[in-house]
Amino acid sequence: MPRRGEVWRRGDVDAQVVVLSNDLYHQAGSYVICAPVFRGDPGDHHPAVVPLTGPVAGHLIPAFVVGIPQSALRDRLGTADPDAVARAVNVITAALAGG
Repeated sequence: MPRRGEVWRRGDVDAQVVVLSNDLYHQAGSYVICAPVFRGDPGDHHPAVVPLTGPVAGHLIPAFVVGIPQSALRDRLGTADPDAVARAVNVITAALAGG
């Protein structure tokens, strides 16, 4: 079962993602919520870009989260920096919170 913060290579498209959903979500179904890793310069077009270091260097753009089947995750590449993962999750939570 994938875990929050893990970096995976997808098997269905040429991309790497960081898992943002938690264990409870994974146990309830067969999907994960993740953010794609962008390798290039994200520029200043996206709010809350999160720099990513670790097994895969790049940037997370929380606005681009996707839900994919767990079966689309092919190779576990390691674990992302916990602070970067927490920041991405906080950005998504803040964007969806009532207001």
